Amino acid sequence: MSSQLLHASITRVRDAHVVRFRGEVDMSTAVLFEQTISAAAAAETTSIILDLTEVTFFGATGVALLVAAARGHCQTLGIPVRLMSSGAVRNALRSCGVDRAFDVIDSPADALAGTA
Repeated sequence: MSSQLLHASITRVRDAHVVRFRGEVDMSTAVLFEQTISAAAAAETTSIILDLTEVTFFGATGVALLVAAARGHCQTLGIPVRLMSSGAVRNALRSCGVDRAFDVIDSPADALAGTA
């Protein structure tokens, strides 16, 4: 799945889905971002790991999309979400005051801990 500014992929690792994004998350890529997270949540999974380490732009729109899609939709389904993030994502989450609302981890090993 991709657009000119954002590439997305979903990989199953054990019982979790790893959703990787590369590029920019903004209004022009919002639909792809939301649809990819929704697709991962709709499949049978115990958790979702959002790998945002290759995201180069992530502003207030990205934060709003993340909160709506990951926290709202996934939380409704009872699916925990963990983030692996770039500095751009961490800075955006911090500046919007929602950095503590997400389980932010540093590595895939951390992300998969506890997903037997």
